[in-house]
Amino acid sequence: MKPYFFTFLIFLLSSKALAGELCKELIPDEAALFQSYDLGKDFACLYNTSDTDEYATLSFYSKQKNASRLIASNKSLITANDARDQMNVPDINKSDNGSVQLLWSYPNGVDWLKLSFSNGELYLVNAGKELRLPVSLVEGEVNSLVLVNVAKGSSTVPFSKINRDQVFDKNALSLEPGSFAAAVSQDKATLYIDASEGSRTKGYLIKGDRVRILEYRFGFLKIAYESKSGAVLHRWVELSSVI
Repeated sequence: MKPYFFTFLIFLLSSKALAGELCKELIPDEAALFQSYDLGKDFACLYNTSDTDEYATLSFYSKQKNASRLIASNKSLITANDARDQMNVPDINKSDNGSVQLLWSYPNGVDWLKLSFSNGELYLVNAGKELRLPVSLVEGEVNSLVLVNVAKGSSTVPFSKINRDQVFDKNALSLEPGSFAAAVSQDKATLYIDASEGSRTKGYLIKGDRVRILEYRFGFLKIAYESKSGAVLHRWVELSSVI
C-alpha cells in the first residue's frame, strides 16, 4: 500500500503544482496569485489584480490541448483581505457528475455553493448553510440544521453574477422541511411573537433550555418549548440564540 500511497501523493502534488503554473501564465502580470485549485480537466485561480481591489477574482478554466479556455470569473464572492490572509477561503471540489462545489468551513457548520456547467458556461444550482446545533449543552449531542437559498436555485444565475452577501442573506434562506431539537446557547434568548424585531416580548429562555425548531424566517427560528408544567409555548427566537 505504501508505494501506491506515495505515488498518489506525488500525483496530487504535481497536479496542484501544474494548476499553479497555469494560473501564473493566465492571470495578469501585475496580479498576485493567492491559491490554485486542480479540478481534473478544469482548474481555478484565486488572485487579486490590484492592492486596492475590495474583492479577489476567482476564475475557472478548462484545460485544452494547446491552451486553456476561460470558463467564468467572479469578483464578488471572496474579499481580497480574506484571500490574502487565507482566513475565509473556500475549498473547491468537482464531483463525478461534473458539478462544482465551494465550501466555507466554520467551527459550527459550513456554507456552500453548488455550480454546474451548461453549454460551456458555469451556473449556480443552489446555495445554503448547514449549521450544527447543540441538542444538549451537557452531553455534546448536535443536530444539523440546513438553510437553503431557494430564490436562486433555478440554474439561471451565471457564476459571474453571484454575490456572496446576497446569496447567503438571511432573507433569502429557507429551512429544509422537518423539525429539529436544539438547546439555547445564549445566557438569555428573547422570545418574539413573530419573526420581527418589533414583536419582542419580555419573555425569554435561558442557556440549556431545550426546544424544537419548526420554521425559519428572516434570521428568526420558530420554536416549541415545553415547560415543566407540560404546557407547550410557540414563539420565535433569533438564530444566534441556538448556534
